[in-house]
Formats: sequence, C-alpha cells, structure tokens
Amino acid sequence: MNKKKALEQLMKFIEEYEDDFIFHDIFLEELIRMVTSELAGNEKPFFKQLVKQFKFINSQRKNVHMANGNELLKEFPNGDWYSIHVETKTVNGRLIIRFLDNLQPVFLVCFNEKSGKRISEYEQYKDIVVKRFEEVKEELSNE
Repeated sequence: MNKKKALEQLMKFIEEYEDDFIFHDIFLEELIRMVTSELAGNEKPFFKQLVKQFKFINSQRKNVHMANGNELLKEFPNGDWYSIHVETKTVNGRLIIRFLDNLQPVFLVCFNEKSGKRISEYEQYKDIVVKRFEEVKEELSNE
C-alpha cells in the first residue's frame, strides 16, 4: 500500500472512533510516522490489529490489559496507565493510554518497541505521558 493510501486508511479508522476516544495531537503524529515510515507494505495487518484493539478498548475499558500483549503499567505515576500492543512482522507497536474518570480512553504515546528494550522504552515515556494527559484534561476543562 502506498503512503497516501495508508494514511487515508489510518485516518478513516481514527475518525470512526473520534467520538469515543481522545487522541493527543502528538500521539497522532507518532502513529502517522509509524504507519508511513516503519510499516513499509505491512499496513493491512497493522490496521487489522489496531481496529481489533480499538474494539477491545471500547468494550473492556479498564480491563483492556487482560488481552494478550497488553499491560497495566504499574510503574507509571498517579493512576492506571495501559500499554496496548499492535504487532506485525515489521513493527512491535505500543500505544500508551489512560482513562478519564468517565472511562473515555486517552491515547497519549505511540512507539515501536525494539526487541529487548521494554524497560528502557517505557521509562523514557513516563514524564511525557503524564504531561500529555494533563494537557488533555486542561483542554477538556476549558471547553
């Protein structure tokens, strides 16, 4: 799939869930970068996994970590943070999310987890996810 088509497909999936989910702007940039630069011909399996995870998040909310590969990140500060796993042959994608009080998921960080780097990969995102989550809450309180 060419980059333009892949981007159009990704945005279609995002639009389907924009009423139920909140996507931080930088999360979307990270996801777009992953799709357009790291997937290289493996977009369809990635999108299939992504949609499966979106559906699971929508139905299970805070039990989303029960799915194989998803995790509750207990080492993160101030609440429940979740790592959602979206894997293909070329990408081991991780989406870090947290739920608002109304159980609406907020997508905060997207990255490709390199093999064997799990602890260091998550550690570098602690401050980023907290900051982005606070930005989303502030934006919502100003509406």
